[in-house]
Amino acid sequence: MSSVLVVTFMSVWFRVAKGLSTVPYAPEVTPHNLLGRVTSTTLTLQQPVCFFNNLSGLPCAPDNCEIWLVIARGDGVPKFEAIKGNTSVLMSSPYPDAFRNNSSPNYFLTKLGVQNAFPCAESTGFRFFRVGDEGLCSTSNCNGILPAGSTVRAKYVLLDPGSKQVVSESQWSSPISLIALSDSAGIDEWIGKRSGGMIVVTSILSSLLAILLLFLLTAFVLRCTGFQKVKQDVTMPPALGSVRVKKYSTHNVRNAEAVHSPGVTHTVTTRT
Repeated sequence: MSSVLVVTFMSVWFRVAKGLSTVPYAPEVTPHNLLGRVTSTTLTLQQPVCFFNNLSGLPCAPDNCEIWLVIARGDGVPKFEAIKGNTSVLMSSPYPDAFRNNSSPNYFLTKLGVQNAFPCAESTGFRFFRVGDEGLCSTSNCNGILPAGSTVRAKYVLLDPGSKQVVSESQWSSPISLIALSDSAGIDEWIGKRSGGMIVVTSILSSLLAILLLFLLTAFVLRCTGFQKVKQDVTMPPALGSVRVKKYSTHNVRNAEAVHSPGVTHTVTTRT
């Protein structure tokens, strides 16, 4: 209990003595050519690397202070500015209701990580944070998608997890316009608006498709009508082996000689 009171006292002292400090940085869309860097409902920001590393006298340690992102549209910017000093700032605008209608708060907060996770030291590659990465989520501080085609602004804040209060913040970003969706009914489909190359490619593909269908239809008809060559198997009779034939002579023939024929054996018997 005493530790909680000490943390709360330090947080209040820090805010009264120094006020809410603002670092001279602002979130920016990543300059790298990433796929889907800005879409109709999401955007990709540079991470707050080295944003809050030079602060001193904070009521929380670098491995404990939390960095959060605030995303707002329209009047959401002044609405957040009016309540950012409250201890209930994290629950002031839960995501599912943040952009529900015109009377909604029009801002929400989502967590990036602790302060020392974004050091000033150079790192290999590039680091970014994709806003809206969790889609249509339902928890209070989830990273949900933005209203399609809207214009938003962003800022990073450093929050003391003990008192649940913002102890430092970045500047607001410049307005970021998401990609506006086109109405399909307004697309002009007249062929005269197409380029000559597109017309040629479309004609060639249509002709090839017609030829392919003709071949398939011909093959189907030939198969159904039985127009096929039937392979006939011819069975040869087995080869004759050695045949033994008895040959008899009449009674008046004596000392007859055996007559041999290739492959045939004759036996001659003489009667007396």
